[in-house]
Amino acid sequence: DGYEGDKNERSILRGVFDPGDAWFVTGDLMRRDEEGDYWLVDRLSDVVRTEQGPIPTLAVEDALETCRNVRTAVAYGVSPGAGRPVLCATVLTRDGTLDPAALTEDVVSRLPAAKRPRFVRVARAIPLTDGYRPKKAALKEQGTTVAAGEQLFTYDERAERYMISTQTARAEGASA
Repeated sequence: DGYEGDKNERSILRGVFDPGDAWFVTGDLMRRDEEGDYWLVDRLSDVVRTEQGPIPTLAVEDALETCRNVRTAVAYGVSPGAGRPVLCATVLTRDGTLDPAALTEDVVSRLPAAKRPRFVRVARAIPLTDGYRPKKAALKEQGTTVAAGEQLFTYDERAERYMISTQTARAEGASA
């Protein structure tokens, strides 16, 4: 059984609501709707803690994946220098490119200002686990570095638009 052993025993809370009950701490952030159903908001370890407050990444990924030409999106936090992490996203597109005007129009119409990624990188590939989940830690480590043939867009908050960036500085202390 994958839930036995000392490490997992520390993830079990006992006597929380009633004597003898047991609750397994999954690390998932959930919300409960009006009908009493529970919905996954994000993994607690994936929530980006920005200056504007905590930002769950799954809703950002879902919004980006509805943008024109975007196939797959992964959102995460990077710290490009001192200060709190900023929201960043790496996307795969159908043809390897993104139009900054279309990206701006799509993101602004789908996400509130605080949830718009500061950086959007168009990559050729996204590293995956054996279970085909994105390796967010590897993307955080890459920061805003782009490889040949990739694009990086930076969001200008004053102008409310994405611009093609030449920035390739690797994020320092890329933990979110």
